[in-house]
Amino acid sequence: MAESTKTEQDYKDEIDRLKSELATTSRLASRLTSTPVRPSESLRFNSPFSLPSTSNTTSSSATKSVVYIDRTREPKKFEGILKTSGDLTVHEWIEDIQGYVSTLNLTGEDEARFIYSHLEGDAKEEVKLRKAKGNASLIYDAIRSAFSETHSTSHLLKLFYERTQKKDENHFADGLYDAHLRKELKRQIRDNPSLSFIDIRKFALDWTEEESKPKEKVNTSATSEEVVTTNTQMDELRKLIQTQQEQIDKLQNLLTRRSTGKCFECNRTGHIRRNCPDLKRKQEN
Repeated sequence: MAESTKTEQDYKDEIDRLKSELATTSRLASRLTSTPVRPSESLRFNSPFSLPSTSNTTSSSATKSVVYIDRTREPKKFEGILKTSGDLTVHEWIEDIQGYVSTLNLTGEDEARFIYSHLEGDAKEEVKLRKAKGNASLIYDAIRSAFSETHSTSHLLKLFYERTQKKDENHFADGLYDAHLRKELKRQIRDNPSLSFIDIRKFALDWTEEESKPKEKVNTSATSEEVVTTNTQMDELRKLIQTQQEQIDKLQNLLTRRSTGKCFECNRTGHIRRNCPDLKRKQEN
């Protein structure tokens, strides 16, 4: 539409469209601080609004492009202790998080809150203890001092492989706290001088694993109670057996006397107890 033919309403309509695009842009900017934007979400806006030309010639609508930085992932959270080979060291993580802070233009308390929200576990506790969570520089200093390794991995490996036993230091087998394991390892070394350190260590680990297995515990108090109970029951059984034996003996005596015709009172033959002269004399007296 030529500039000379535009009406006031045309300009109002174009202003409304620009306001709508501005609102859309603001919403997308807000999303950038919370969720990743896929590459396909990078948008281009075409504005139908044509600025007045310095000449009287007709000009087409100008095209303006707005391109957003692709942020396909959230920064990893830092725990302090490296658990897998893919975990970032403290220096790598700081470099990574600083890139996000720069992209989002965060400063001051907003920067500190963003960094602190990406800490977990020991790293978060360390910052809490140092009361540094309100300042980005203090957070960086806290986790650097707590989780930095002063020597590189290659340097540490070099120190390990070059390590030799010093004059006043014990051998591996002599320095063990477990006396039984120490004795067993010395016996193994004595019987098999060709054993390597790896073999000895494996034996020690196997021994420790075997010893750490839970063993059945004896409840001594319960055992004592059971012993006392058993002794009491045995005493009662002995008394019962003795009583039963006495009753059996009496019955056997009765049967024996009846078969022989003896008096149950005087133990003589020829009469029964109720006719026993000895019994009559006792009753008369």
